[in-house]
Amino acid sequence: MTKEYITLQEYDERHTWPTIHGLRHLIRNIETNGLGETDIIARVGRRILIDEKGFMEWVGKRRK
Repeated sequence: MTKEYITLQEYDERHTWPTIHGLRHLIRNIETNGLGETDIIARVGRRILIDEKGFMEWVGKRRK
């Protein structure tokens, strides 16, 4: 399965939640919130990319 990564700004334009500030908070705390155990976030140089579909699935699993 090929992952489709988008920038945080693109994510913010497509979705109302979480806000870009909320996403950055999750990324800053990636080692303690379980997001670091996934390949949802990719860093390319200074740019941070997110797998949109993977993030939504991760949020769904965390809600249970």
